[in-house]
This record gives sequence, C-alpha cells and structure tokens, in this order.
Amino acid sequence: MKLTTRVGVTIIGVGSLAVAALHFFHADKHAPILPSAPVESPFSNARTPVQETQEFAPARSILVQNGLLSLVLREQPLGPVLTEISKKSGVKIYSLPTIDTRFVTLELRGVPLERGLQELLKDCDVFFYNSAGILRSAWVYDKDTGAQLLPVPPESWASTADVERQINGGSPAERISAIETLVARNVPSSGEAVNRALLDENADVRLRALDVALSAGVNISREALTSLTYDSSTPVRALALEAIASGTPLGGSREAETEQLIQRMMGDPDTEVRTKASELLDARRTAN
Repeated sequence: MKLTTRVGVTIIGVGSLAVAALHFFHADKHAPILPSAPVESPFSNARTPVQETQEFAPARSILVQNGLLSLVLREQPLGPVLTEISKKSGVKIYSLPTIDTRFVTLELRGVPLERGLQELLKDCDVFFYNSAGILRSAWVYDKDTGAQLLPVPPESWASTADVERQINGGSPAERISAIETLVARNVPSSGEAVNRALLDENADVRLRALDVALSAGVNISREALTSLTYDSSTPVRALALEAIASGTPLGGSREAETEQLIQRMMGDPDTEVRTKASELLDARRTAN
C-alpha cells in the first residue's frame, strides 16, 4: 500500500469541549493547505447518505461493520461505490462528477473505514472531517486540486434546519452565528428567529440579533422595539431607541408617540442613552 501524506487542521468548537479535526490527504506528495479566494462550491450535486444513483449496477460487495470496511470491487464506478459506503457507514461523502465516473478494482478486508477510503481514493485529494474521534464527512477532489482549498465553517454548509436548531441551544457565540447565518441566507424563518433571539437571556445575543436585523432590513415590529427600550442592556436600549427614531417619518402619524418615547429615554439610567435621546429630540424638532 502506498502511503499518503496527511496535513491536519484542528478546529475547536466555541463553548464546547468536543474537538473536531479535518485532515487533508493528498495523493503522492506533500501538499500544504494554502488560502485562496472564495469560490462557488463545486458540490451542488453532492452525495449524502440518503441519495442513490441508478446509472450503474451496485458494487459487487461492500460491508461496513463496527467501523471496519470490507469490499470486493471489479471495475466498478466510484459514484455508486461511495454512495453505498455512505449509506452503510452514515458518513457523508461529497464528490465531483469527474470522480464518480472513474472505475476501480480493489479488495479490502476489515480495515478501519478512514484508512479504507484513503486506499479507495488514493488517486484523489480528500478532506476527512472527524468529530470526537469519529469520521463524519469526506470531500473528494481531483488529484492536485485540493491543496488550494480551505475548509469552510459549518454555517457555510450546514442545512437551514441545523442552523435553526442551533438558535435554541449551544453557547451564546453559536446562537449569534446561527442568527447571522439565517439572516444572511434570507430564509423565510429569519424574522421569527430574530424575534426569538431578541428575547434571549444573553445580552450579547439580543444586541447582535437587533443589529443584524436592522442592517439587513428584517422587519421588527414597533412593539418589539419599544419593549427593547426597557432592556437591561444599555447598548440594546440605545440601538432600539435609534431604530424607532429613524423608522418614524417626521410629521407622521406616530410623531407624537415617538417624541414621548424619546423624552422618556432622556431619563434613562445611562448617561450615553440620555445624551442620545436628547440629540434625537433636538434633531427632530429642528427638522420639523
């Protein structure tokens, strides 16, 4: 068996003791991972454990048991082989069409799954993602193309459902990341997610959710903004005040209501909020 070179990149999740490692295996030679400009993902038709293809007959024999891979292949196309390994192991395997149409002949008997995939894909560049010592995903590239790529954070490839679940748990940093991702994706549920985050127990989460939503034009009701002017966090109160003032047209139907709210904020416990309220009131009266 010809050994390949491994370059490991270790990623430690925020607020978590679990350690995830991403290893890059490059065929034949040392290949440092170099930064490159962002490019559109080539895996628009990537394989997941639940997807199948009927283009070719199934591989002759593939068995995954207790983390060990056994297989017998005789001139089998890689696409269906990787699909079957993915289904039987639970490991997500993403590959390009140029990889899927290659034919392979190989026999393996009870080898660790990751090592077996290395042997099966020894003429390719492969990224392996391990979490808590367990292989979770693999990305397969043509030879000599993987070294110019960098791993991307989970928010770039996680499903929207996965990101939405992150809002209800995890660390404050993870919840903030989830809000930023949903708003950036402009999914229908982003408004609801923002409203939930505005009630988060952590002040940093509430502030970031409000800031991101206002910057992206996510609709936040007047009532929600008014409630935030009573928030325990000074930055949240200040930002909510500015949002209400900027969102009220001069001389509009809610001018008197807005002026009354600004006057209330002039009695805020924080000096900066009081100063901001005074400046906003002066500006509106001068403009009117």
